[in-house]
Amino acid sequence: MNKAEKIMLYILPIGISLQYMVFSIILHDNPIVKYWKELIVILYLVLLIPKMFEFKKRNVSMLNVKVGSWSLFYFLFLISLVISTVLFTENLSTAFFVIRRYILPIFIFIIARNLSISSEDIFNFFSYIFKFFGWICMWGIFQAYILGDQFLINLGYPVKYAGRLKDSFYFGGFGSWQRVVSTFSNTNVFGATLGLILVVVLINREFIKVKYYNFLLGIYFLTLLLTFSRSNWLSVGLIIVLVIIKKRGILSKISILLVGVIVTLVFANVLFGINVFDILVQYIESTVTLEDNSAAGRKGIWLEAFSYFKNSPFGIGLGRVGTVSDVVSVEHDRIMGESSYLAVLLDTGIQGFIGYYGMIVSILLGFYNRMKRYKSLLYKNINFTGVCLTIYVLIMFIFSNHIYDMEITVFYFLFTGLLSNKKIYEKEKYGFIQEAI
Repeated sequence: MNKAEKIMLYILPIGISLQYMVFSIILHDNPIVKYWKELIVILYLVLLIPKMFEFKKRNVSMLNVKVGSWSLFYFLFLISLVISTVLFTENLSTAFFVIRRYILPIFIFIIARNLSISSEDIFNFFSYIFKFFGWICMWGIFQAYILGDQFLINLGYPVKYAGRLKDSFYFGGFGSWQRVVSTFSNTNVFGATLGLILVVVLINREFIKVKYYNFLLGIYFLTLLLTFSRSNWLSVGLIIVLVIIKKRGILSKISILLVGVIVTLVFANVLFGINVFDILVQYIESTVTLEDNSAAGRKGIWLEAFSYFKNSPFGIGLGRVGTVSDVVSVEHDRIMGESSYLAVLLDTGIQGFIGYYGMIVSILLGFYNRMKRYKSLLYKNINFTGVCLTIYVLIMFIFSNHIYDMEITVFYFLFTGLLSNKKIYEKEKYGFIQEAI
């Protein structure tokens, strides 16, 4: 990986994390910076294209780009997007907006798979992300509980009515108690991003070179708790169970961290009157009893979306599902969806659903098969991480339209692309036994 590729790789998570607060709110989606991700992808492709062809002694060029079985499903998904655009979508600008959100993260996946990178480079990158997002977490807590929601209102965040942000920024039914959002567009997106990073750092403790690792991990768990993102609590909880089953000895460390988080909340209650425990109990109770609007309404939303799919099994067109319809100004027949599985079904039909999720499952199976094949700790960790990242996303997609949130999908495809890069097996710098691919 040359210097230019490394700089762009390290810029990507910074730009993604600051996308909403800086580029969308402060800079008002200025066209000069709005498409910075696309610019990075184009620059990467320019740098990688010469490497995609290696010339043999007989002057015969052979394609050297790494694809895989997932690419067949990806091709099916692309065809489905074209069909949906041509036959069902109202206008091309709407189609472009939605297609961009689907396709760009997968381009990043392809690029990450083909970088000239070693396992040491990858774990240095993950260590950097772990440290950087530690600051993002601390800023989020500081903003929510010291600066308060008025800071976001003054900055230009969307306001529902005078003196109050949109309802999603608050704990439902608990007045003006703000959920931690940090620099992201909403708390669920922030929570999902933290969850993806937690998956990586929990599994790869041996290779994450960061001082105060346990302190940062505690900050992550505390911040995730204060996002009050239930779908991400569930996803992280299930992944922790998998990690405990797979890696002996981690249970005691996680227990110590949870005790630390609880002690911190007790101090917050005593010093600042912030009684998170009562709110947690009420929040969980309202979820289980379906008194919370979000939990109570989801079943009806799913049934409505599925009825649309039954009537139009090949898709209803792009831009009508979830908050995307607000952005592209679709004023009629808006469908909430509240599930990324239903979103793909409605956008691209059953054929697109098979294409997109067939691709995800192929990535999952690739990691699983390599995890079973290799015996060294490093390679098992790398592929177990890929398995857990994919399971995490598949669980999270059940409860939300996060498939449209590029903050989440870019991180997922970037991480799995790096972890599935075959070049990391070619040169080992951590002292483990090298194994042939």
